[in-house]
Amino acid sequence: MFRRPSTSPHARLLAAVAGCVLTAAALVGVAAPAQAIYGGQSVDPSAFRFLVMLSSPKLLRCGGSLVAPDIVLTAAHCVAGDAGPYTVTFHFGQPDAYQVGLSAPPIANPGFQAGGTDDVAVLRLNRAVSEPTIAISDTEPPIGTAFTAAGYGCTTAITKRCKLPTTLRLMSATVVADTSCPLDDGTSHLCGQSATAQAEPGDSGGPLIWQVGGVQMLGGIVATAYTTGGLNNGYTSTAVELPWIRSAMAGAAAAPATG
Repeated sequence: MFRRPSTSPHARLLAAVAGCVLTAAALVGVAAPAQAIYGGQSVDPSAFRFLVMLSSPKLLRCGGSLVAPDIVLTAAHCVAGDAGPYTVTFHFGQPDAYQVGLSAPPIANPGFQAGGTDDVAVLRLNRAVSEPTIAISDTEPPIGTAFTAAGYGCTTAITKRCKLPTTLRLMSATVVADTSCPLDDGTSHLCGQSATAQAEPGDSGGPLIWQVGGVQMLGGIVATAYTTGGLNNGYTSTAVELPWIRSAMAGAAAAPATG
């Protein structure tokens, strides 16, 4: 459920593991305080009904985005080395929350490796749901583009025991040059920077949301956080990964149910 460790002390994976104190040793990096999405704001989850929470006996939580009635996109490091079983929760923390399982094991991009390359996975639900989906962007948001990210990740510094919220949190950020996220692969990743907030453990797999013609689009997937150079996060680019995503979605749709 973690990416393989980087050799750098400045980039961290953002999956949250059940039963663990999330310290720098458990993630990757030096023990330094970091703001979480609590630096953003609480948000009405009804505006983000495509956003899900993914969990398993090993994985405390990751985020994900519903891109088809029975398909969720998340980060590969959320599911790497974890056989599950997985639970996908819709409307987490709300009176109408409900859970759905998977019909087949997650499909992680086989190119996934340390440094942020191809950090994307496709999940097939064991039934279709009637929630609204988010469209996958086939173009990258350019440098200078404002976007939002949302999740249910830790609200405490990364050196502290993780305190998890019961409501969805939202942050605003801007796409910046890849040099601000030097350890993420520049081909398949975007770099985002916020003046006040940062995604934290448990936010991995959640969406980078940008507006295209007034429509919410999925432009990236939350992957890493940095402890130097500002409140920066690395995001897997959905535009770069779209050919693999489409192929994996077709494979997931054809996969036999496992119960």
